Amino acid sequence: MEPDAELERLERQFQNNKMHEKRQAKQQPRDENPFKDIDAKLGLKSRMKSTEKKILTQTQKKKLLAFYLEKSGSPWFEDTIRKIIWRICLSFASILSAYWLVQAVMGKLNLAGLLLFLAVSWIAGFGILWLVSWGLLYFYLDFRMYQRKKEIEEILPDFLQLVSSNISAGMPIDRALWFAIRPKFGVLAKEMEAVAKATMTGEDLKVALQDFSEKYDSVLLHRSINLIIEGLDAGGEMADLLNKISLNFEEIKVMKKDMASSVTTYVIFISFATIVAAPMLFALATELLTIIQQLTSTLDLSSSSSFFTISPNAIKISDFKIFAYSMLFISSTLSAMLISTISKGNVKDGLKYIPIFIIATLAIYAAGSALLHLFFGGIFSAL
Repeated sequence: MEPDAELERLERQFQNNKMHEKRQAKQQPRDENPFKDIDAKLGLKSRMKSTEKKILTQTQKKKLLAFYLEKSGSPWFEDTIRKIIWRICLSFASILSAYWLVQAVMGKLNLAGLLLFLAVSWIAGFGILWLVSWGLLYFYLDFRMYQRKKEIEEILPDFLQLVSSNISAGMPIDRALWFAIRPKFGVLAKEMEAVAKATMTGEDLKVALQDFSEKYDSVLLHRSINLIIEGLDAGGEMADLLNKISLNFEEIKVMKKDMASSVTTYVIFISFATIVAAPMLFALATELLTIIQQLTSTLDLSSSSSFFTISPNAIKISDFKIFAYSMLFISSTLSAMLISTISKGNVKDGLKYIPIFIIATLAIYAAGSALLHLFFGGIFSAL
């Protein structure tokens, strides 16, 4: 009976404590705003936004340049780049100012014109060159980042196979990574050296691998590193896992090549239309315009009515050639980007084809114009 009595006593004590808590809750004054704490936090966040924006706008610009320089593997420092761009813009504005001062001394500009051109040189010229310089710099660094990512994706399967062989030979994974480094691996060799040195200094291998994968915007690299980290956590057979990852990479490469070969017809059609057809049509239009002007110049236009007149110089040949060169330049650039997107899946892979397309298109237009001029010129001379 004693255990039952003790159990009843504990139950009564529990009920008494519960009733006491309810009475205390009723006696406490009710808060008019039950969301007071939440509102205070939200208000604090809203007040912090104005100050955070000022800090972020100042620090993000510095961090952005450092971010691009680190991921592109550039040896330059951000302060050095800022000084170089500043000096270039300053030198450009100074040269423009000196030119306008010389023009004013020679009497070609008055004081008002001189002040106007000096203001334009230092405000518009300096500002435009500043923006263009930074834009070209970030474009170059972004392209370098993409090239490094592509190089790592090309070499990574061979590196993983070598690491798998080292693990199969009995090495732990950290030593297998170190002994798999070869000079032919390029960027990947330097990155894995950094990972191996970090693990030797006491850093966790998983953390070092994660930091390495975050440097590059590569889906394949992220998936591979995540699989390796999961394999380390699970304690699985790493040699078999790395071998399968490498084979998966090779299968993806084969699939990309098959996709590129399936769109070869479209690439050939766009290339022919851009490099051959468009320049020849513009060359034919240029020569026809020349012939029309020659024919209209021999006609007697004095008796033509005022309602319908023919002017032989309505369109100048030089203006039409400028239009033709401009349109061919734009079309060849866009065609190279389109072909790169179709065949490679990314515009950045086709940047090297843009100069080739532009030079070939303009050269064929110039050669076609010269040949058609000789052909039609010989016909008119024979007549």
